[in-house]
Amino acid sequence: MISLVTTWALVSGLSAVGLEWLYRASTRSWWELLPILVVPALLISYGICQLVRGSASLLDALIIWAVVTAGARVMLSALVLHDTILTSTWLAFGLIVLARVVQGMRF
Repeated sequence: MISLVTTWALVSGLSAVGLEWLYRASTRSWWELLPILVVPALLISYGICQLVRGSASLLDALIIWAVVTAGARVMLSALVLHDTILTSTWLAFGLIVLARVVQGMRF
């Protein structure tokens, strides 16, 4: 079962990556896309607010959100946009995932 905090991280992270994809794939200007972008941007803000309110600390919330967002961005870049992903990006993603693994450990 997915926790409520993880659900909000998924909602806000995937919405952010979806908007990023829409902006990159569209040939319209930023101003033409603005009406389309407002509602998902509010959803992202609300999701992050709920994520922070439901987590033990701000750092916990940011690590969860960073894992979801970075993972979705890497997958979008590699599989959909066919961008070249630099080694430094893979390293940064690995460190974010490692932070989430360590966060889940009990010392």
